[in-house]
Amino acid sequence: MRSDRLDILVVDDELTMRRLISGMLRSLGPTEFHEASDGSAALQMLRDSGSCRPHLAIVDLHMEPMNGIQFGRAVRSGDHAAIDRFIPLILITGDKSPDAIKAALNCGFDDILPKPCPPAMILERAKRLLTAERPFAHAKGGGTGGTDYFGPATKWVRDTILSKREHKMQVRPPVLAKAARDGGAPVSWMPA
Repeated sequence: MRSDRLDILVVDDELTMRRLISGMLRSLGPTEFHEASDGSAALQMLRDSGSCRPHLAIVDLHMEPMNGIQFGRAVRSGDHAAIDRFIPLILITGDKSPDAIKAALNCGFDDILPKPCPPAMILERAKRLLTAERPFAHAKGGGTGGTDYFGPATKWVRDTILSKREHKMQVRPPVLAKAARDGGAPVSWMPA
């Protein structure tokens, strides 16, 4: 992860969607895009030391062999030392079913956007996740099927998971401020 540019991981099984999303986010400033066609390919990129250390990941829901929910769970699990489990995760999907939305929130996605997504919306959400403090929670038995929940403490998570279980909270500094603290100059080129 370099501090003089923004690194974004785009995971979608459709090349056209990966290129469209990358194109929408180019206005954020100097950006390097890493692309993967499914969750397992994206996880491999994250595990390979130095190959991909994104500030943000935008992930499709329906992909094979590993879908977006499985990818989100793997990132948030903390099972892979090379993967930053605090990466802001945005799910982008055309699936509006309540079960899909609940599953995404339950596995730790920061935000869910519709597909197709207006460029202004994706830019606004990306900027918000990169520049704001993000409260995170860890609740034993708070996830789907009684698994642990680790992820952003969104209103839905606070109301449905944290209100019923013992949990720990921590506030993460803005992603771009953290990148500056980790050895580089602050990323000051992001437009307001």
